[in-house]
Amino acid sequence: MFFNENTNGSSKLVTPPLDFGNGTVATLSFWHTQTKFNTYQDILKVYYKTSFNGTWKLLSTYTSDIPDWTEKSISLPNLSSNYYIAFEANLNYGNGVTIDDINITSNTTLSVGESGLVSNNSL
Repeated sequence: MFFNENTNGSSKLVTPPLDFGNGTVATLSFWHTQTKFNTYQDILKVYYKTSFNGTWKLLSTYTSDIPDWTEKSISLPNLSSNYYIAFEANLNYGNGVTIDDINITSNTTLSVGESGLVSNNSL
């Protein structure tokens, strides 16, 4: 969960490199909540890039009130042997952004870098 009483803040959760090998189909799924506070709503954005030095590309944006745990599913495009996914929470005085149970499925064996999920503050 990411929550901060200030506005204009953000935080990112970035995967280690994912190696899809010769995979052609992959799906990201996760559970998500983000409740508004009065009229204030935080935002979740999901990005991907196909190499370490690649450009982040937006996959999906969630801007509405999601008061109950809701499963989200996103097809992953342009699979590579050095693939990254990032979750970015943007604050706007809401009650925070929460994600859980992140899963990636593929039609091939998926290899994951050793570092596990990392959090950083720049996309």
